Amino acid sequence: LLSPGTSSGSGSTISISKSPAIIERLKEKAVKGFSPSSLNTFIRCPLQFYFQEVLGLTEAETVEETIEAKTMGTVIHQVLQNIYEPFEAGFVDPQALVDRLSKSEDYLKDAFRQHYPDGDLDFGKNHLVYKVSLLLINELIKKEIADLNESENPAGVLEIIALEEPFNAVIDCEITGTKLQVRVKGKTDRIDQYGGQIRIIDYKTGNVNSYDLSVKEWDDLVKDPKKGKAFQLLVYAWLFSKINPEYFGSIQTGNIT
Repeated sequence: LLSPGTSSGSGSTISISKSPAIIERLKEKAVKGFSPSSLNTFIRCPLQFYFQEVLGLTEAETVEETIEAKTMGTVIHQVLQNIYEPFEAGFVDPQALVDRLSKSEDYLKDAFRQHYPDGDLDFGKNHLVYKVSLLLINELIKKEIADLNESENPAGVLEIIALEEPFNAVIDCEITGTKLQVRVKGKTDRIDQYGGQIRIIDYKTGNVNSYDLSVKEWDDLVKDPKKGKAFQLLVYAWLFSKINPEYFGSIQTGNIT
């Protein structure tokens, strides 16, 4: 394991050799499964991967004086899941979605109480984050309602297949002459079928540009850390197609921001 971009203060690079103990730990992790985010961590910084996945170190918990981006993202994901939950395994009626839209602020308040229990949402930066979160949620849903109403069959075009669905599959590998099964696991925000097209959707509250999702060479996925979003989506598509091979090669993936 090598982190070429990490310096120890004296200018030397920090390097961790793959000892037998580390190899055994990686084998244990392979059995339990690697998520796209953990694999992206390795691509971005092998040393960070070593600290998190091998040593099991995590960042120290701190009290959020103002709402952090991670908390905002978690809250928005939860609200969208609550909004669309009644439509899971069925079609989305745009009029019913209008009714769900009216509940978005209640869901948002409940989610912030759960994930930011001691924070004040009425003043300052927290109030701005709260209002922006509500705006993002409502604008997304309103856009979906408008798109559905423009179709020939508004109540029969968008089918929610799954929300927050966990998937896993194994890859047969050979490492130094030893056969090993490596499990890959992930949880998709939303899988739907729009006009007959299967779509795997990942919600993002941060900025996503076309470069992040365009892949010209397969090697870019494991060499360019900026392709992490594309890598994640393609892993989700692969996992879904392992269980539903009839859709292999015809799945559309993307981010909703």
